[in-house]
Amino acid sequence: LNQGEPTFAASVTLLDDGDATMKALERAITDATQHIHLEYYIWEPDDVGSHFRDLLAAAAARGVEVRLLYDALGSPRIRDAFWKPLVDAGGEVLAFNPLRWTRPSASVLMHNFRSHRKMAICDGRVGFLGGINMHNPATATRSGKDAWRDQHVEIVGEPVRKLQRLF
Repeated sequence: LNQGEPTFAASVTLLDDGDATMKALERAITDATQHIHLEYYIWEPDDVGSHFRDLLAAAAARGVEVRLLYDALGSPRIRDAFWKPLVDAGGEVLAFNPLRWTRPSASVLMHNFRSHRKMAICDGRVGFLGGINMHNPATATRSGKDAWRDQHVEIVGEPVRKLQRLF
């Protein structure tokens, strides 16, 4: 995908852990007025996953377009019922490359054809990219010293509009 010439961001903030990432993402979701597009490899029906599902449902209920893609293999505990509050509020949710175990197929044989992305875009203005997934192990608040160690970046400005084209 050709996204044109390099461009400058209004700001780039390194989010050094899951707690900083969740706080910044929560603010962006709450402030969104037009659309929120997300793609995550791991989304669990735990405290973190449920909290963000509910934030997204609230955004959809106030008229924000919410579209979410999660990886079916990376999120094995997710069921359609988990997404009901978001879907009922008008949000769209899809599983990426769901596995079908009825017979050998390309989806079984291509088990490594997964979406490992962890990204969110709010209003084409603020974007989040990195390694933080939507689950309790991503935050020290929920997992203490056993929290997964990873980083994310918050980008504001023109690069986010270019990234938006992926959705």
